[in-house]
Amino acid sequence: MEYDTILDIGKRKRQSNGINEDSLGATTLATGHRDDEREAALFVVADGAGGHQDGDVASYIASNTVLEELSGFLATAERRRPEATAVAMQASITDDAPDGTEIREQLTAAIETAHADILEYASEAKAEPMTTIVVALVYDGFVHFAWVGDSRAYLINSAHDQISLLTRDHSTVEGMRQDGEVDDVEAEVHPDGNQITRALGGNQYDDPQMRPVDVDTGSVPLYQEDKILVTSDGLIDGWTDAPNYHSVLTNATGDEYEEVKEEILEKSVTDDEIRDTVLAADTLEAANEELVTIANERGGKDNISIIIADPGIGGNSPDPLPPRGIDEEETKVSDEETVIMGGEDDADDDAAAESNAGSADATDSPAGEQDGDDADATAEAADGESESGGVGERLGNKVRERLSGDDS
Repeated sequence: MEYDTILDIGKRKRQSNGINEDSLGATTLATGHRDDEREAALFVVADGAGGHQDGDVASYIASNTVLEELSGFLATAERRRPEATAVAMQASITDDAPDGTEIREQLTAAIETAHADILEYASEAKAEPMTTIVVALVYDGFVHFAWVGDSRAYLINSAHDQISLLTRDHSTVEGMRQDGEVDDVEAEVHPDGNQITRALGGNQYDDPQMRPVDVDTGSVPLYQEDKILVTSDGLIDGWTDAPNYHSVLTNATGDEYEEVKEEILEKSVTDDEIRDTVLAADTLEAANEELVTIANERGGKDNISIIIADPGIGGNSPDPLPPRGIDEEETKVSDEETVIMGGEDDADDDAAAESNAGSADATDSPAGEQDGDDADATAEAADGESESGGVGERLGNKVRERLSGDDS
């Protein structure tokens, strides 16, 4: 299994002597017996909230905690499937290999532990560290993933020249888009594009038992021609002048609207451009370097962190390729520098249907599995007095002050 990682501070922060508040981590596990070799892997990207104190600490804690929590599980998971190498052992020793449900539960638990660790730091440091996170775990022919915030995971399939977005941003504008309040193009330049509705961490007064974090998860099968890409929003959020185009777009009509729309799409870092860049590159390293160059040429508003992996597992891609993305037909570009907003999000959308499927070995379900969240939890996030959603009222004024996108 090949993979490449890249971290870049981004053009804007480089010019203003800012810091890189992103963190990433990757680990692979290779095992072999007789003539069989197997690989599993874990990839993590965390994006510290730039409008908040110690976002870099939050992302560091998140990425390292998740790696620590899941690396041992990955090794145990491999031991629990000796039948894959024709080894006969007692069930009491090997147990059953973990299915999709168990793996997604482990992803959630690891992220919840990271959330608690960040809040412990916040209490000791009297700080307000927050971060997004996206995790991808490759095991037994599937990629299992989990996320909080607007960091993303993609699949890019070379056999069909297709990119599939696996995650849906926990953001104000994405919620508006799901509700039909803005279309795809307006979402790309909306002035509230830097507001996210979920994050790990909080302030010194938050108790992880009283303010849990909501984690979304999913599982989809992998094919030989697939590449996995996980990234912070700095890749998609490259275009510096995007919010300035919002009023131009919304006031335009007829041919003028089409011209403005075309210009927005040309200046944005779209999913299709990400796909084309990865597929055209000779190596994963070259693809990462070109993606960072593109984001910085558009303005480089935020830190950029990307992992691209070529698992090289699974069978050949079927024709047609089954839908695996959370919203296959959509291309989204979002977010100015990240700030936190409380409020309803899109976690309950029908496209992220809750999965009760038990087994990641069920390759006869190629569309994969998606887990959503409880609508009551997202409703509470809009209530500043609720135990799980106090971040909304507490940060409302700060958010309004930071909409200009200034660095912290």
